[in-house]
Amino acid sequence: MRGLVQERRTMSRKLLLALALSAGLAFSQTPALALQPTTIEAPASPHAALEGYVSDILDRMVREMGPDERLALTPETAAAFLNAEERERLSTGFARFTVDRPARLFVAFDSTWGETPFWLADLGFQRRADLDFVVDVEDPFHVWEKAVPAGEVNLGVPSLSGEMKPYVVFAAPAGGEGTVVITPLIPGADVQIAREDGAPYVDDNDWFNALPAELDGLPVLRSFESWEFVSRMVGFFRATDYPSSATPDHLQLTWQDDPRTGVTVQWRTDETVDESLLWLAPAGATGRAAC
Repeated sequence: MRGLVQERRTMSRKLLLALALSAGLAFSQTPALALQPTTIEAPASPHAALEGYVSDILDRMVREMGPDERLALTPETAAAFLNAEERERLSTGFARFTVDRPARLFVAFDSTWGETPFWLADLGFQRRADLDFVVDVEDPFHVWEKAVPAGEVNLGVPSLSGEMKPYVVFAAPAGGEGTVVITPLIPGADVQIAREDGAPYVDDNDWFNALPAELDGLPVLRSFESWEFVSRMVGFFRATDYPSSATPDHLQLTWQDDPRTGVTVQWRTDETVDESLLWLAPAGATGRAAC
């Protein structure tokens, strides 16, 4: 053929993930083909490996659960679906830090959504309702406690629903004397001294309305509110009255980078399409007459 260029793009497994559902279900993302090569630098994620692992679990849900089961997922049924290895990985793969001496850790999280991180009980944490407090006027935080030796500590994902902001971790010396030094091992996390009106998140303007005396003045490990979706499973799968098919639809043409030289073409197909094909013609050509 002369005057025509054909471009092929193999859709990645991650884009096909939620497309691989039964009739009536679809995924909102679409493949994109740039007419001019370009490199887009995504922000570095300290949880890229964890996000990939969660994606693998979602793949397994597609293979082993029916459409109705996926749509009806709750934090409890999602946790029950996990095998032993997955449960262990999600119980230790989110927060990593060290403490310089034996310590009592207090994990505090927003209980508004009714979800308790499944791994707290798995790792031996105990409920401390007497230490519950409020953030941002109306957000009730539940507190769980566990004693740990000096050294590295690994804690689990914020939630399986994606609704909860990441938890915060306070540390008190196990012997009651001195101050625990917390050293974050996840880029972006930091440590502050917990005070009334202090901020529990690095990137959010929430504040501690008041803290119980046992937690006030302790070092607190903070992370980013925007990390809340790292382990979302509940609500990931959605129903639609307009499922995808082998015929491309949702065709869109948008600009990319310099509009004089680059555009993006997007469309949607279902899981039966292994490769997508786009035909391009030089300016002035009229359809296939240029072949």
